[in-house]
Amino acid sequence: MEKRAEFKIHEPYGLSLRFSADGNTLITTGMDNLIKLWTVDDWSLKSTWEGHQKSANTVDLSPDGRLLASGSSDQTVRLWSFPEGATSQTFQYRKQTVAAVVFTPDRGWILSGWYGGYVAAWSLEDGSLVKGFKANERHVTSLAISSDGRMLATSGIGELIRLWRLPSFEKAGELRGHKAAVGSLTFLRGDAELVSMGYERDVVFWDLSDLKEARRFGIEGTDPRGVIISPDESITAIPMQNQVELRRTADWTPLHALPVSTRVVNGAAFSPDGKTLVASGGDGLLRAWSSD
Repeated sequence: MEKRAEFKIHEPYGLSLRFSADGNTLITTGMDNLIKLWTVDDWSLKSTWEGHQKSANTVDLSPDGRLLASGSSDQTVRLWSFPEGATSQTFQYRKQTVAAVVFTPDRGWILSGWYGGYVAAWSLEDGSLVKGFKANERHVTSLAISSDGRMLATSGIGELIRLWRLPSFEKAGELRGHKAAVGSLTFLRGDAELVSMGYERDVVFWDLSDLKEARRFGIEGTDPRGVIISPDESITAIPMQNQVELRRTADWTPLHALPVSTRVVNGAAFSPDGKTLVASGGDGLLRAWSSD
């Protein structure tokens, strides 16, 4: 991949990155409480959304692409019309930071992960609370929903990944194998696997047929901030100190290291076609690479 752009997105730095389904818009959030939309062709700023009173930590888009959900340190989840940016609903379940939000693929719910160890789900139809429950002993920082909408995975501070059946929210199992904290949950291979990264800097692929560890790979770089899987699942990007490392997902073969001139790389995202990769740095800059 070759670098195509580098420009300022947030002050002091950006946090979450997300492409629209058509790949034409990049959504960024930052410590400046803002959500911004960028045109991918020329990386021009399309709009800036104000509403959160503290950092905008995380975003997700609804399956139909008409709603955007954001979670913030101001202790709220906001729903916005997309791409217009009008706030339609604001939710609060706990008086604590919201670290993760995700839409269900087929049930019309928005789920959120909160500091303190809680998960809350609301109906998009009428705004009612579907379920709120304690999912972790401490903070919930990562949520993932299987593509068939039947399984929720939660993790955060603590060594466990917990699995929950939807729509009942009954506990389906626990995955043990990390230390201290777990992040970056992603379902793979038609929901046959779940991939996670632990505080000990190991990436684990879990076989969900028997809830066993299938593969484990260590990360050699410093301060990894998660694993981001390309849409076709062939490439894994790992943002870390001074670089984004690319590896082949199947066997963990190193492919390329994309240098970044800042020690902290907060996150990364692939475009829907997998040809563009973006990363946000601790210097407030976004870097964009393309394989074209």
